[in-house]
Amino acid sequence: NNNNNNNNNSNKSEIELERYSASDINIPRIRSESTLSEDGMQGSADVVGVETTGAGLDEEEADEAELLENAKRTTVGHVVAEYYVPFILHPITKVAVLLIFLGMFVTSIWLALQVEQGFEVVDITPDDSYVRDWSTTREELFVEPESSVGLYTRQLEYHEPRTFQLIEQYIRRVEASPQSAPPLSSWVFDFKTFYQNKSMAVVYDTDTDGYLRNRTEFYRAIDGFLKSPQYAHYTRDIVFVSGASPPQIQATRSTTLMRLARTSNEQADIVVEFGYIDKTAEINQNWENEADVPRAFAYS
Repeated sequence: NNNNNNNNNSNKSEIELERYSASDINIPRIRSESTLSEDGMQGSADVVGVETTGAGLDEEEADEAELLENAKRTTVGHVVAEYYVPFILHPITKVAVLLIFLGMFVTSIWLALQVEQGFEVVDITPDDSYVRDWSTTREELFVEPESSVGLYTRQLEYHEPRTFQLIEQYIRRVEASPQSAPPLSSWVFDFKTFYQNKSMAVVYDTDTDGYLRNRTEFYRAIDGFLKSPQYAHYTRDIVFVSGASPPQIQATRSTTLMRLARTSNEQADIVVEFGYIDKTAEINQNWENEADVPRAFAYS
């Protein structure tokens, strides 16, 4: 009889629940659990659990509440639950955290751009080295100290007026560079001044543009130029092909002063500047083979 009554009550509950839709009430969740009746017979009892779909806390908030309650059981948990968590979840704190990390991100980018490549040679010397004193004195006492740079040419037909003109253009570009510090010392300009001087005992034949007419006249003028006491020091800057007859220039050098690069970034700027001048110089164009291009060297 008890079992029959239980079954009838269960059926009645199910019938009553069907009258309502999910939007009218919180939908009950019915589960069956096995129980033992008083006489030892196993029966079933219906236990009704109510899901909170329309009112009260949702599952996520209920879980958070449960965690907070568990955390409060310890001293540390109490501090975290009562002070730290509310502080972290406060809207102002959230905004502050975002701003702080955004500031750190921007600062990191700025600092990364300030990093210099390489290192100064003086940094690897001992602390008591004379090199450190020399470097410090040079930078402190000289406003714009400079260092010498050699500009080299090779494998050119130097006697041809067009070639000589292109060498002049190349050296003038280097001299005009912001990385250079005048004066510039070049045999090219002094040689041109020498052979165009009509007051000398020996006169050289030039064309209407002021360049020597042919190979013979060019090397006759070079010989007189290097034998002149005023220009004899250029013998170190003009190298001839050994044993060549007639004479032939193998390579030449001009010197200028380069602005002293105090940092690795400044050194890189100088290399890029001279590299660009070298690559775009007209004298280095229109060669069939890249290996044959008589590029000038940036440093001596």
